Amino acid sequence: MKPRKPGIRRLSVGDVASRAGCSPDAVRKWADDGLLPFRRMPGGHRQFEEDDVDEFLRQQLGQRVDPPKIHRPADPELEVGSCTDAPMGPRVRGPEPPPTSLWGDQVEAARSEARILKAQQEGQAIRRAMREDADQSAQRAEQERLRRETEQRIQELKSFGRNLALDLPPNARARVIALLEDFVTPRQFPTSVNNFEAWAIIQDQVDRVRASEREAHARAEEVREQEKKREWAALQQSIEESRQQEQLEKLIEGGKRVALVNTLGWVIEDAELARRDIERELRDEVQPDWTEADVRKLVLDALQEWGEDDADEEDDDDRIWDDEDEA
Repeated sequence: MKPRKPGIRRLSVGDVASRAGCSPDAVRKWADDGLLPFRRMPGGHRQFEEDDVDEFLRQQLGQRVDPPKIHRPADPELEVGSCTDAPMGPRVRGPEPPPTSLWGDQVEAARSEARILKAQQEGQAIRRAMREDADQSAQRAEQERLRRETEQRIQELKSFGRNLALDLPPNARARVIALLEDFVTPRQFPTSVNNFEAWAIIQDQVDRVRASEREAHARAEEVREQEKKREWAALQQSIEESRQQEQLEKLIEGGKRVALVNTLGWVIEDAELARRDIERELRDEVQPDWTEADVRKLVLDALQEWGEDDADEEDDDDRIWDDEDEA
């Protein structure tokens, strides 16, 4: 054990730290590494001789040391770590300090710490980027899930509307399908609209198409009915005209027979000429609503006129012949 030097002041860890301008932990590390000799006191705390501290600071730190003023209490035995005459343990001197400068070690340690801090920051950035990528992937997956669910719901709503139109004619079903493609969309039926509301809305749209189809069918039926009526009226008119024409031909034939019977005793040329004139008059005068008596009267009147005309012509011929005889 190094003999105690009288008059040498002994410093505590805090005194050395204050003199060196560092933390107490640094002083303890210097002591544990054998860089700074110290004595272990009976209480377990370290004490350093002022000369050793000054020498350490001059060699290792390259600084000039001005001994600080250390407050000493009236009774030195009451202060822990102060210079007292109490028995001290053996002075511990570690191995010889390494040749490198202590400040160089501290700079290297600071650089190592900076590199570690940079690596930690880079690791944090990588982990943050990975978390962001994971969050984005989760968001994309959620969006894709919502898109698939929405598309499936829209297809189910369209299928519901098509089933409502199964009893409609093909052209009306085609109208419903086209309506569903344009009307049933995610924007028209968001998730806030529940299925019951969506079904009611779609059924209302299909019912409108159904009502429109009924109206169109009723109009078409009315048009067809009117067309049938016109065709029936035309047919009735044609039948009536045919009947009237047949009746007219029957009356004319009856009149011709009357003329034939009443001209049998005539001169052939006169009879044929009279018959042709009577037939022409029959076609000009006779109407379908005439009776056979009306036709007979017309023929007889015409023959009477013919007879009177013939009589006048005979009288004229007789006068001509008489005049010739007198001459």
